[in-house]
Amino acid sequence: MGTWHHLYVVYRCDRSVLQDESVPTDHAITIKEILRSEEEAIREVDRLNALNREKGCEYSFQSAKYYPQGR
Repeated sequence: MGTWHHLYVVYRCDRSVLQDESVPTDHAITIKEILRSEEEAIREVDRLNALNREKGCEYSFQSAKYYPQGR
């Protein structure tokens, strides 16, 4: 396996989509961006949650392995 790096995926969960049973649940999650540090991801999630609090969506992040040379 090749060398990998941790990256941080910022994503949005649309609560209104989850409440509508006619829409597939995978439509509720949208990747917003991928960042290089956990600190950046925390700041961006905090900023987006404050900005979009009333819109029925919530932002979070998850770390992921990135293989620049492929597996």
